[in-house]
Amino acid sequence: MSNMNRRKFLSFLSVSTALPTLTFSSHNTALAADLPMVNAESAQAMALKYTPLSQVEGQSCSTCALYQGKSDAKLGMCPLFAGSNVSADALCIAWAKKG
Repeated sequence: MSNMNRRKFLSFLSVSTALPTLTFSSHNTALAADLPMVNAESAQAMALKYTPLSQVEGQSCSTCALYQGKSDAKLGMCPLFAGSNVSADALCIAWAKKG
């Protein structure tokens, strides 16, 4: 393989490897904004005792290690409620302190 062909191949390889990652990241962000809120009456929410408004000072989804929303967001994703967003002010029994 000549140097020019090798360079083209390596360039193509690096771009084709990075492209799916970039596409997935931007697609994943778009999906998060479009997800419905978790149904507090669903079996999963009831099993985890999800409540839309925490009554425990210092504990809410926004302060949970599992919460995937931005710190100033009103809602975000949680792996325990796949396909739904949770309120930043909500709480469930799986709460774990961030950091």
